[in-house]
Amino acid sequence: MPIARLRVMGGAEAGRQFNIEQDGMFVIGRSAEADLQISDPMASRRHCAITLRGSKAYLEDLDSTNGTILNGRPASKESLNSGDVITIGATDIEFMRVISAPSVRKGGPPAAGKQEDATAPIRTAGKGKVIGGYRILERLGVGGMGTVYKALQMSMNRVVAFKVLNITSQDTERAIKEFLREAQTGAALNHPNIVTFYDQGRDKGLYYIAMELIEGVPLDKILEERGPMDVGLALDIIIQVTDALCFMFSKGIIHRDLKPSNIMLTPQRIAKLTDFGLAKSFVQAGLTGYTRVGEGKGTLEYMPPEQIDNALYCDQRADIYSLGATLYDMLTGRPPFMGESMRELLDQIERKYPPPLKRFNPNVPDYVSAIVEKCMRKKPEERYQFPDELLKALKSAFQRLSAGRER
Repeated sequence: MPIARLRVMGGAEAGRQFNIEQDGMFVIGRSAEADLQISDPMASRRHCAITLRGSKAYLEDLDSTNGTILNGRPASKESLNSGDVITIGATDIEFMRVISAPSVRKGGPPAAGKQEDATAPIRTAGKGKVIGGYRILERLGVGGMGTVYKALQMSMNRVVAFKVLNITSQDTERAIKEFLREAQTGAALNHPNIVTFYDQGRDKGLYYIAMELIEGVPLDKILEERGPMDVGLALDIIIQVTDALCFMFSKGIIHRDLKPSNIMLTPQRIAKLTDFGLAKSFVQAGLTGYTRVGEGKGTLEYMPPEQIDNALYCDQRADIYSLGATLYDMLTGRPPFMGESMRELLDQIERKYPPPLKRFNPNVPDYVSAIVEKCMRKKPEERYQFPDELLKALKSAFQRLSAGRER
């Protein structure tokens, strides 16, 4: 059950709706990475943001080129009330509070927000619906690109993770191409620390991907529940993921969205890298047409400065930065950068370095801190240049840590 709702009342996209299901910050703008993407030419890529905190709601302009209007007046940072109208160019968006309390969804992480999408028939049908030879068993979670279900591949009597495309973008053709590219990229990656892709297709107007069903927990959930990880365990996990990156690099592929939520950990402590929706061939950087010049893709807290404004030409060093940011989170229990506003967060990523690891976890050795710091250098040329170089440093640190504990 949503706790708030945005409804486009005027403009070319009148009638569109965006549901907010939990507290947090939600960005409105032209960027494909905005929570509510609008195609108004007067909108900036990240135009404004709505923040929900308990009973409070706020609207903040994100230094947009043409400004944000609230109830007919220019807005910088203002309180929001149910019924308020936000105007961006020719687009009017009504903010509505939903009185009912939000429900807790079991079986997967809560979605930050969702738009009406093409998967609605499956959601309402529930258990038993058959799509492309796969019988839906239950819904596992909702992401930015797709809804993931537990399903039975009837021909193989095999239980799989079944991802269905959510067509929420105005550029439907582009969304489909990116979704199919994820399947094609995943099919080329056969590695013990990368989720296995089985199949992709279309049925009943729905695009789907069938993948290995991983019995495990994403790292972000482990960190939320338990806080910082033991240094040895964190190194063991990140070494596995870096080994997967080395394999990807050998195939000419970068991930572009490395973060704790995209790393699953099984009960046997095997790390599995998932979600290849933003993966691309760095050999063809700038040639695929899926990422536009000046467009950022990824998750801000783990994204290097060069990827924020132009993901088109970033290379393997962007993944190395994100891996360092992920290890920072694993060792401290918090992302390397945190801001009260989108503007503050962007400023930190582009201009500042994260607080020292030892401030939050005094058990982290200096030689481990040095690896994280080198990964997260602002300039790509100052980081580890290739995944195998980073892997060598991580393994050396792990051996050094193990030897110290044996004494």
